[in-house]
Amino acid sequence: MSNATLNKKIKDSSMDTYQFDAAAYRRIRLPWLLLVLFLSFAVDGILIGIWQTGVNPEAKYYWDVGFAFLCFINLVFVKGVSLYIYWHTKKMRLRSYVRLEKDVVVHYLLRTRMSHWQVETAKETSFAADGKAEYLFADTVFIWQVKTIKRRPNGSIVIEGIIESETLNEGWEEYSPEDGKALIKMIKRHRIPAYYQEMDEIINALERLRLKKIPSGS
Repeated sequence: MSNATLNKKIKDSSMDTYQFDAAAYRRIRLPWLLLVLFLSFAVDGILIGIWQTGVNPEAKYYWDVGFAFLCFINLVFVKGVSLYIYWHTKKMRLRSYVRLEKDVVVHYLLRTRMSHWQVETAKETSFAADGKAEYLFADTVFIWQVKTIKRRPNGSIVIEGIIESETLNEGWEEYSPEDGKALIKMIKRHRIPAYYQEMDEIINALERLRLKKIPSGS
């Protein structure tokens, strides 16, 4: 199906759009974040306890260096990475959504964004911005037909069926064989996290797609 036909079909059949639900996100993700932080602080306590017991004076310098290194690793790669993933994911999901169309469920998932300066730094080259303030890495998933639906204990929805994924990675056009066009591919499975508004409406729309007859040869 061509992009023009796809865009026209979606435009003509537009229905409801459900945005990110911050309260649901906190309910699902925050307990895991707190658990990781608790374990990290517990490791800090164990390290401090061992450090305070003292060591052989000849080895004290090396133990102090090792203790500082382990605390740094725990701070950066456990606490720091966990907090970054939590807040970065939340920030990106604020601009993500699920849209219910007449014949398709659309899941737009913003994965990350970069400023012009960040893209120039990553590419180690300078180029004109032409008024563009940000560069997006995002997936737009079109669920056309549904074969199976599974609801996980955390509320997320796993769908198998006829699913089209359109990946956009702006700022790297010269490296793409498609000359900067979005990469379109068919996938067999997709997951919709449980932190969007009206999750029951979303699963009902997917159930309607599941009940529709799948054309032979699909």
